[in-house]
Order: sequence, then structure tokens, then C-alpha cells
Amino acid sequence: MLLVFYDVLGEYLRDFDIYLGSRYPFSETSLDVGDFMLCQHYTGVVGAAERVNAECAESVSARYVVLLKNDTTPLQLCEVQVYTVSGTK
Repeated sequence: MLLVFYDVLGEYLRDFDIYLGSRYPFSETSLDVGDFMLCQHYTGVVGAAERVNAECAESVSARYVVLLKNDTTPLQLCEVQVYTVSGTK
């Protein structure tokens, strides 16, 4: 899976987890990724218009991609594109 992030400032997208799952993860009051697969923990800062190649340990069929941070700093995304191994969106 190839994730392409477009962040104008290139400083807020740092130290996050990438989860994949097949069901909608949000309810009215919470986020539940308990049965989602943790694809990758990204450490460091993703620069402006940088491509992140997130390779999962195992093959997974998923509909939703969830990015989570474990701190209180903002998670700012301008645009995200997700590509499969074959290169299709």
C-alpha cells in the first residue's frame, strides 16, 4: 500500500499508526479499531508531499484506512491518496 500525503506545512504529520479494516470504525461517540489490523507505526515527520510506503506484514483486504496519533498534537492532513500493491486506487 502506498500512501501519499499532501501537507502544506509538513510538520504536523508525525509519529502515527496506520490501521486497516473492513467496517466503518466510528460510532456517534467513539472510534473502535479493535479488530483493525495495525499495518505500520510511522516514526518521524512526513514532509510536504512526501510518499509513505506502508507495507503491512500480511496481506489484507480492507475498505477503511485509519491514521491515529497517541498524543495531543494536531493531526493535519490536506489530502491522502491510497494505492494498492498493483498501483490502482
